[in-house]
Amino acid sequence: MLYQFWILFHMAGVADGEQRVVVVAPDAVDFVNEQLPLELSLAQRQLKGQLAETKQEETKQGESLTIAWQYGKYDQSHKEKQQRFCHSFDLSKKMHKEMLAANAPITIDPLDWVTQSGTCVGDTYDHLYVAIEELVQQQKDDSGGHVLRVGVVGLGSPLLGAPDAIHMTALFEFFSRLRALLSRSKGVVCLALLGSEVLKAFPDAFVNELRHMSDSVLTLSVFTGTRDLLPEELHEFQGSLTLRKLPRVHALACHAPSNTRFGVKRERRKLKIEKFHLPPEGSRSSNNSSSNCSNASVSSGGGIDPLAF
Repeated sequence: MLYQFWILFHMAGVADGEQRVVVVAPDAVDFVNEQLPLELSLAQRQLKGQLAETKQEETKQGESLTIAWQYGKYDQSHKEKQQRFCHSFDLSKKMHKEMLAANAPITIDPLDWVTQSGTCVGDTYDHLYVAIEELVQQQKDDSGGHVLRVGVVGLGSPLLGAPDAIHMTALFEFFSRLRALLSRSKGVVCLALLGSEVLKAFPDAFVNELRHMSDSVLTLSVFTGTRDLLPEELHEFQGSLTLRKLPRVHALACHAPSNTRFGVKRERRKLKIEKFHLPPEGSRSSNNSSSNCSNASVSSGGGIDPLAF
């Protein structure tokens, strides 16, 4: 499910049309061609445009041109040029080839360097950093000020190397260099996805070091296999999204949300993130949640921020 968040991160940039998207993943080309979902707002906008053109032709045939009609035509053309900040996607269908060709993502496949003879895991991460650095430099030289979205998946994967000390050193150096590069660059945002198999392969202390270097940390837990142990009010959710860390450095304001844990619902065309609602008073789950909240308040009474490391 977290993989779908990563997909939507790229889709928002592709659908915007003014942002550049970089996909760093094994078999990145196949991912772009097969897994990017359909953008619904474009289809809706095209349908509305066709209906507006039909209505305009009927008006033109039935009535003569007036000043009010001219203003209406100008207002319609002005609205079509407005930028859209909210997009809808159908996760069950693939993206139209026309939209994909209009703003094609840049693909980087780390496995291309792994297959080269004599390449160690450290060299693979070095090549990956150099490729991202070149794209960031191109973004700096671009006078248009476009946003560069870099999505990375597969870091720490056994396809790149065994989860040993050499791999941990190379991955830590890559994170450190990438963070320094992003801190010096304006208009560049990066989303790196670490799967559960990677988190289990490396020690917890090393994973916490990677989290410490990140600006934001989100953890997604899926309820599959544990639904019988959940309270009744959580049965409508497929998982939970937890905010482990929020930006403190390079941020204009320190945002403090009211909740750090949210519920995730998966539907055919929607992926919803909602707050967990409190159970009815007097219920068994209410008593359990209230006791948990009291314990949490006592443990955090010393002024420790749960979103800070």
